[in-house]
Amino acid sequence: MAAASHEPSLPGHPLRFGPRAVLIPVKAFDQAKRRLHLALDERERSELARAMADRVVSAASPLPVAVVCDDTEVADWARGHRALVIWEPGRGLNGAVEAGVERLRAGGVAEVTVSHADLPRASGLAQVGGVGGITLVPDRYGNGTNVITLPTDAGFQFSYGPGSFARHRGEAEPSGARTPPSGPGLGHRRARGRGPGGRAATRMTGRDRDPAPPPGPSGLPVGDLLVAEPITLELGVPAVALAVGAHPDDIEFGAGATLAKWAAAGCRVHHLVLTDGSKGSWDPDADLADLVTERRDECRAAAAVIDGADGGRQREDRVIFLPWIDGELENGADQRREIARVIRLVRPVILLGHDPWRRYRLHPDHRAAGFITLDGLVAARDHHFFPELGLAHHRPDAVLLWEADLPNHVEKANGFELTKVDALLCHRSQLESTMGVDPAAPPDEATGERDGFAAKVRHQLASHGSLAGQPSAEAFRLITDL
Repeated sequence: MAAASHEPSLPGHPLRFGPRAVLIPVKAFDQAKRRLHLALDERERSELARAMADRVVSAASPLPVAVVCDDTEVADWARGHRALVIWEPGRGLNGAVEAGVERLRAGGVAEVTVSHADLPRASGLAQVGGVGGITLVPDRYGNGTNVITLPTDAGFQFSYGPGSFARHRGEAEPSGARTPPSGPGLGHRRARGRGPGGRAATRMTGRDRDPAPPPGPSGLPVGDLLVAEPITLELGVPAVALAVGAHPDDIEFGAGATLAKWAAAGCRVHHLVLTDGSKGSWDPDADLADLVTERRDECRAAAAVIDGADGGRQREDRVIFLPWIDGELENGADQRREIARVIRLVRPVILLGHDPWRRYRLHPDHRAAGFITLDGLVAARDHHFFPELGLAHHRPDAVLLWEADLPNHVEKANGFELTKVDALLCHRSQLESTMGVDPAAPPDEATGERDGFAAKVRHQLASHGSLAGQPSAEAFRLITDL
């Protein structure tokens, strides 16, 4: 279907676009609200998405509305609301919004309010803006961005996804304002009253511009320094999570508390282990076939602890083992195909794994596992990779990488520290080599060694939490541009 047939010209549009307008990106209704799949079927989710979008359009009054989309049903719905349809197929959310803002700028709109279509209690969008500069309205957690009002010529780089409010705020400050204390002035401040969706807004204007450019990328191809980024805190609980580890105990070390927290809140957690763990013994006479069997049993037991499963049992389909040999993991087409297959089958909202860019990491499997996970994700999200799998493509909302070389996100671990410890201690074959616990020690001594290991875990969680002022947390590299 040609894009031009859905793309009316802006001049002469019956809404008579003036200096201000509202831009609403709308995905296909039957693709929306998938996180609610455990509670609502596809028809109910589609109806809910349409009802919320109806309310957001009404909340834009009296400003004219443009809808950016790539779905014919959405385009027809938008025309029914007398909205301008901006047809942008295959751009993704950020690219579609940027294209929509540019279309409005070219049509003479000076200020645009960009609003999500799924705000359940949207009202008064026209009140957000009209004062110059950039206005940001966070979600109720201060994590995502519900509404942005900005000049159409601001050159703003949109970065929606988990943690977007911190990124958008960082983008707005150097281009329009510093961050003075909240107050009644025209700088960065709380808006009067409540913003759309019930949140107070953050306004930024050009009055308080910094005299010097902030640190950051220079635009040169080499030589820029790595700089610390704002640390985001707490993603929403995903309906489905998939954690990919090189070895049977890596997932618990990297994200045990986070996965336990999500599982307790209803998340369906899946574990994917890439190697057989056959190098995981200091005993030169160990029977490697028995060791592989033992480590798989340990992994299932640890996953059951994470999942909070009754009786220590974990559903078999939640723990997946791939057959590659410990210490010999390679990032090849076969490995990427398997990762893509599992992602398409499990369809995770959040994918977790090793950070392959962790500096000075000696173990080759950890590096390889990180690259296999990310390369497999790229294959899983696109139609034309591995069509022989016969599975629909899937793109998660976010990736979290543990052992992050440059962490930018923290998940609270409060109340789940002991769960992480208990899950790790399920890996009995690794007690001596990895955890410093002698499995043959007398009970009193063994208890002391286990307590010592637990203290190390708590110490690390406290260290990670300190990145965001939290007493206990796990730190990750969050990637949302997928």
